[in-house]
Amino acid sequence: MQILTLKNIDNFHFLSDEKIWLTKVLNYLNQKWAKTYLMWSRLSGWWKDIDLLVKWWNINQDDLFKLKYLFWQYSDTDIDIVISSEKTKEFEKYLEITN
Repeated sequence: MQILTLKNIDNFHFLSDEKIWLTKVLNYLNQKWAKTYLMWSRLSGWWKDIDLLVKWWNINQDDLFKLKYLFWQYSDTDIDIVISSEKTKEFEKYLEITN
C-alpha cells in the first residue's frame, strides 16, 4: 500500500480514463484534507480494479456518493473505496498504514 497523490500518480499503472478520474477524486479529497492510499491493485500491474483507502474523519454519505460519481463519470473500471474509521483500525494496522 502506498499513498496516492497528484505528484506520484504517474508512478502507477493507470489507463488514461482512470487517470482523469483519479485526478478529479484527488483534487476533491485534497480540498477536504484527506489522505488517499492505493492498495494492492495497481502496485504491480494493469487490468485490475482500483482499491483505495481514504483517511478522512469527517466523511458523510453525500461525500462518498460524490467520490463514486466522479469515478463513474470518467471510467468504467471497478473501484472499492474503504473509508478509514474505528471499524477499519485493525485492517489498517495489518496494512501498516501510518500518518
